[in-house]
Amino acid sequence: MKKNTEKYLIAGIILAVIAFGIVAWQFGLLSNVQQSSATGAMTCSGGTTILSITSAEVTTSTNLNGKKVLRIEATANGGGECATIKFNPDVINGLLEDAGQDYSTNKSTYYGALDIVSQTDSYSLTKDNNKPIYAVASGDKPEGFWCTIANCKLTYPETFVASSIINFGCKCRYKQLIGQSGIFSSTIESDTKILFNIDGIGSTSVDANTQSATIGTKAFIKWSYNVNSWKRLGQPDYDGAQLVSEQTWRMIDDGAYDLITAQLNTLTANNGYGFTEEKMSIYNAYRESKLTDRTDIFVSNNPVIASLNSKTGNQIIFNIKPYSTSFPVFTIDLDAASVGIHKNTGIPVVKCPTVKDEVESGTAGITTVQVKDSAGTLPAFGLSYICINGGIGSVTPSRVSGVGTTFQDITTTATITTTVKKDFSCTFKAYDLNEPTTSASCVVNYQGVPFTGCTAGQKQCSADVKKLLTCNDAGNGYTEVNCKYGCEAFEDTYRCKLQADEICDDGIDNDGNGLIDLDDPQCKDKCGCWIKMPEVIGGSCILPDLWCQFTNWLTSWLKPLIITLSIVLGLLSGLFATLVSNNILDKFKVKKYKWAYLIPIFLVIGIAVGVLTLFYWWVGLILAILFAIVKIFL
Repeated sequence: MKKNTEKYLIAGIILAVIAFGIVAWQFGLLSNVQQSSATGAMTCSGGTTILSITSAEVTTSTNLNGKKVLRIEATANGGGECATIKFNPDVINGLLEDAGQDYSTNKSTYYGALDIVSQTDSYSLTKDNNKPIYAVASGDKPEGFWCTIANCKLTYPETFVASSIINFGCKCRYKQLIGQSGIFSSTIESDTKILFNIDGIGSTSVDANTQSATIGTKAFIKWSYNVNSWKRLGQPDYDGAQLVSEQTWRMIDDGAYDLITAQLNTLTANNGYGFTEEKMSIYNAYRESKLTDRTDIFVSNNPVIASLNSKTGNQIIFNIKPYSTSFPVFTIDLDAASVGIHKNTGIPVVKCPTVKDEVESGTAGITTVQVKDSAGTLPAFGLSYICINGGIGSVTPSRVSGVGTTFQDITTTATITTTVKKDFSCTFKAYDLNEPTTSASCVVNYQGVPFTGCTAGQKQCSADVKKLLTCNDAGNGYTEVNCKYGCEAFEDTYRCKLQADEICDDGIDNDGNGLIDLDDPQCKDKCGCWIKMPEVIGGSCILPDLWCQFTNWLTSWLKPLIITLSIVLGLLSGLFATLVSNNILDKFKVKKYKWAYLIPIFLVIGIAVGVLTLFYWWVGLILAILFAIVKIFL
């Protein structure tokens, strides 16, 4: 039993190998056909995609010395670093037809390939943010007798402490510039070099600096724009550092410079008081730990980076993994003759109805006409519809492509403006776009009549402004609605008034004067609402403005009293102010021209209090009470 199982297993493996070989052989043949001499055997770790053609047109290319070319726009997306190019004539013909161009190609399919040769991202440091990095060192025997900071600076300019008074065992502790720190720019410069190959024509490469190139004398490629753009925004969570002993930058922990500087500022505070050799060693060791290069860690933690490329100047450049690429959009010019582009010419045949249609003045007369091609070349025809004797014509569409040998319907529109019955006609014409002199035409006859109806749904008021009239669906009469409060113009139409007077709390212009609620003069003495329901459930008032209602009620029967009160209080206030002012003038022994002071005081105070009481009676009432209290007690 065991031996039979082993035999079946071996036989199955052999059959699987044979089947796999057949499939691989067939696929190999297909690959050879599609890629042939493009780039040889492509090695695509991220997979391949098909270059998708999104538009096509026939035009003149200045990049190919004025040749007539097929210009296509193509996009390759999908995450692979290789793309198979397939210029299928059926696809191109369809796109040319969609563009309304009377061209086609009978050339067999072109093949080729796109290969990413290299891809890099460069992180630049912002030079404006470069800051110095210091070590701390100790020096002996400065010039001169005294051991002071000023004396030490003669030898060590960055001295911050001298450890003895005179020059016996003098130690000068000073800052030593060993490098600088910087911040990476938020913009990352990207560069991708792509090899572009078309079978039978040749190959070229494009990159960020050379975004267009010719391929031999028959093709031109331009990198139109990048899906991800040449610049991708981003900023590493690291600072940069460059030591004097090094010519390139390194990545250090974000904020490392600030930590180093804080430590140094602590040591050098108060002219370095309490500074020791031990503290110097601790600081230098701390500084070294914070300046550790983290570039390798950045590479290992970033899934799109393949490796460090180089460090040059103030840049760190990385190689990007191919499969992280999203391909850009290309514009490609191909020599029209090379890809079999030719014009389609045909012979148009048209047909118009023989019945005379009636068209009412101001309305559109719709007529169906027909066109076909008798040559059988699937050409493109231009169409026109021109009316005479006052008519205006239009045709939809104005051109048709791929016209067959059977009639297809075309819609025409004719309008006329007239106050009398009259005849007019329109000529439908079809002509070959490549040979405009090859054309055919026919005539459609109409009878124009005056407009006797109305426009469906149109509204107006009756002559007595008591009814709202609406034109019926047939456009031959009006339906009438009696308006309780009369008919009025509203916005760009008409309506029945919703209310004879303005309702002051519903948010609607009820009386049609353009003013809403409390903005309307009718609502001058009306009150608003303190608390209302939400608009979605009616918006009615829950708690009205009680103070407003109270004051309205009170003022309705107190108006005569308020007027009297304002006059009396004005006189009393002016008199009281005059008496007080007179006492003050007597104290200052002002006797001459005293009336020149007292009369203006009487008038100003009296009028001010009187007006205030007239508009705010309760303020006047309070003033009267206070005046009475003063008179009683004082």
